[in-house]
Amino acid sequence: MKRIFLLTALALTLAACGGGTPTPIPAPAPSSNQQQTERLYGSWNFNYSIINNYTSSYQLKTLQKSNGTEDYYLAGTNEYGGVVVAGFHPSTQRFSLLDPGSSADFFYTFDFTGSNTVTGCFYLVVNDELSDCYSMNGNRYSLNTSALTNKSMVAALANEQTKRATVQLGSNPAVYQQYLDLRKQLK
Repeated sequence: MKRIFLLTALALTLAACGGGTPTPIPAPAPSSNQQQTERLYGSWNFNYSIINNYTSSYQLKTLQKSNGTEDYYLAGTNEYGGVVVAGFHPSTQRFSLLDPGSSADFFYTFDFTGSNTVTGCFYLVVNDELSDCYSMNGNRYSLNTSALTNKSMVAALANEQTKRATVQLGSNPAVYQQYLDLRKQLK
């Protein structure tokens, strides 16, 4: 009888203490910033007009965590193989993409209008001065990040020169801060 009592008491004690089988601790849920940034994965065409119509293509493929913050960004490439970064900015609740160049940077801020479409602004940044907003829209044409095709470098340079020669500079502190935040990720 004592043996049954002890076994019953032991079983009740183990049950009260979690039963002796460790309960797995769930992994922390991804942050809102991470979830929003992950929406940008894939291959994109961004279309904008500065006197003429232009299209730039991007592959966004590698999720990174920013140093010293809880923010995330995606690293990727443009159609010429240059490094770009993109992410979601909680302070403005907008997405942005930075395509740095040797004499000017292309910078986009935008929102999703569908699961594979975005709309917003294209900015040219020259000598740390932000241009006015030029209307842009984008579409994700593939979730595969190897979908970009190379263009001729001569055509690319001619296209860059035309874009940079026709922009008027302006100012927008909130957008400029988003630009600086992404610029830090390239260092």
